[in-house]
This record gives sequence, structure tokens and C-alpha cells, in this order.
Amino acid sequence: MKIKKQIKKIKLHIYIILVITLINIGSIALYLKFSNSIQSTNNQKINTLISEVGSLKEQNEILNIQLQSTNFDNQLNSETIKNLYLNFQKEIQNQKDLQANILNYQSYLDNERKNLIDNNNSLNQKLNNQNTELSKIKNENKINDQLNKISENLDLYLILGINQNLTDSIQIVIVNQERQKITLLSLPRDLYVEGRKINEYYKLYGIDVLKDKIQEITGLKLNKYAVIDFSTFYQIIDLIGGIEINVSKTLKDTSYPTNNGGIKTITFEKGIQKLNSIEALEYARSRNSSSDFDRSKRQQEIMIGMKQKFETLDFINNLNIYISTLQIVTNQIDTNINLFEGLDKYKKYKNFAISAGNILSNENYLYSSKSITGQYILLPKNGNFIDFKNKILEII
Repeated sequence: MKIKKQIKKIKLHIYIILVITLINIGSIALYLKFSNSIQSTNNQKINTLISEVGSLKEQNEILNIQLQSTNFDNQLNSETIKNLYLNFQKEIQNQKDLQANILNYQSYLDNERKNLIDNNNSLNQKLNNQNTELSKIKNENKINDQLNKISENLDLYLILGINQNLTDSIQIVIVNQERQKITLLSLPRDLYVEGRKINEYYKLYGIDVLKDKIQEITGLKLNKYAVIDFSTFYQIIDLIGGIEINVSKTLKDTSYPTNNGGIKTITFEKGIQKLNSIEALEYARSRNSSSDFDRSKRQQEIMIGMKQKFETLDFINNLNIYISTLQIVTNQIDTNINLFEGLDKYKKYKNFAISAGNILSNENYLYSSKSITGQYILLPKNGNFIDFKNKILEII
């Protein structure tokens, strides 16, 4: 029984297993069938996908080509843009440079215009100066012509007082016989003419060159001259017994040089004073207490004192004095005035009025300056002697 039950049970188990197996086989068949269907579908999808992949690959290649082309174009466009940008920057810089050049050129033109205006003004100034100078020259030539014409009727003498060949005293004697007038005119020794002092010309170039220079200054043509050494000049004063002068103002010099190298004090009170030769020399040459212009004035006073003394001497009773004076004049004075001419002129002039104190100085027509070597010199105001020449026309 049990075996039957077991057999039945076994059969049932077998049956169940068979059923399960059949079910599994059916399931497997169904699965296979379904799997094949899926596989086919998958294959189709795979084929489709493969086809699509191929298409995509082709499209990708195309896109790659396009991308490469686009990159190339972009690269070209980038270079072009870069070049365009650089060119644009260069153009901007060129515009800036052009603007700067325009500004510089404008500034240059402004400077040139200013220079032209300045040059034009300078030329106008020079033209005005030249016209002024031309006017001065014409005026001076006119005055010179007047002086030359008047000089024909005047007796003109140049009297030089020399010391070691330097002309310390330059006196011009102007005699107007028609007016019976003698005018004494003094030139300062420091007057600067064409690069040197006037008192150097006689020593360096002689009397003729000095007369020419004085004619340039005064407009007067000096034909007659006398060059007198101071020692000779004062021998004559001793010979005639001294002179009387009218001292215009008290003179006191506490440092007058002596012959032995020392100094002493000399004093001349204002008023009429009688001087011997030594005193006359001291009076004429003192310089430390006064100016060279005062010296010139004092020298004129001594010349007047000598003339007045000779006027008081009786010719017959003092014949020896006249003869000795003539000997000194003949032997010791350099002159182109001969003895008889001198005597004749003396007779004509002895009663003429004398105008003294006419001195060219920095108080009238000159100004003080320094030469390039530091020398004290005197120069004409306004660069010419026109005013001085006009003054000469007045006083003669």
C-alpha cells in the first residue's frame, strides 16, 4: 500500500515534475520565441543604430570638416580682425602724430610769424636809427660846413702843455679879429677818441694826426700850434717876474707830490694872488683836491695872467726880457709860428677881450666811463660832438 502510495506519490511527483518541465519547456519555447523576436528587433535596432551611427559618423565627419573649416575661417577672421585692429590702432596713432605735427607746425608758424614781426620791428628800429644817424650826420656836416666857413676868418692855435711827451694840457686859442675877442677852449686829456686817450696821440703819431682828431671833435681846422714843456712854460713866468691871477675859489691840496718823492700841502686863497713859476706850476697841476676840469680852468687863468703881465711890460725898458723870451720860444718850444709872425699877432691881440672857462667836461657834453683795459675815460654824450660844436659856434 505504502508502495502504491509511494508509487502514486512518485508518479504524482513525476507528473508534477513533468508538468513543471513542460511548463518550463513551454516557457523556454515562449522565451526563445520571444527572445528571437526581441533579438530580431534588437538586430533591426542594432542595424538601425549601426546605420544611424554610420550616418552620424558621416555627419560627424562632415561636421568635423565644417568645424575645421569654421575654425580656419574663424582663425582667418581672427587674424583679419587682429590686423584690422592693429591697422586701426596705427591709424589712430597716425592721426595723433598728424595732429601733433599740425600743432608743432602751427607752433613753428607762430614762432616764425613772431620772428618775422620781431625782425620787422628790429629792421624798422634799425631803419629809424639809421635815419636818426643820417640826420645827425647831415646836421653835423652842416655844422662842420659852418665852422669851416667861419674858420676862414679866424686865427686858430693849438697850445699843448706836455709832460714826458703826454699832453697834459690841450688848449685851443680862437681869435676873432673882427670881434676883437680871444676864446680859450680846453679839451680834457682823458677824452677817448677812436680807441685811445687824446693825450696819447701827440707822442704816438705826431702833431698832424692830433690836429686831425681835434678837428673831428671841434670842427675847427687848426693850422698853427705850439708845444710847450711845462718846465719851459714856467721859465717864462720867472723871466717876467711872476704873474697875478684871480683865484676863483680857494684851493687846498694836502698831498701834492714833491721832487724827492714825498708830499706836501699847498694852499691858494680865493682872490688876486701873485705867483712865481713854482707856485704857478703847483696851482696849474694840483689834482687831488679838485678835478681835471678845474685844472684846465686854472691853466687858462695862468695863460691870462701871462698875457696881462706882458701887457704891463714896456717893450723898450724890458727889451732884454722880450729877447730872452723869444730865445726860449725859439729854442725850447716846438711851433710852426715864426718869430715875426708871433710879434705881429701879439701886437694885434694884446688888447682883445679874453673869454675863458670854456671847458669840455662831464658837466656838459661828456660822460665818465671805463675802457676795456679799465682806464678812466670820457666819452661824448649821444655818441657825437654836435652839441659841443654848436656851443663853439655860440662862443666864438
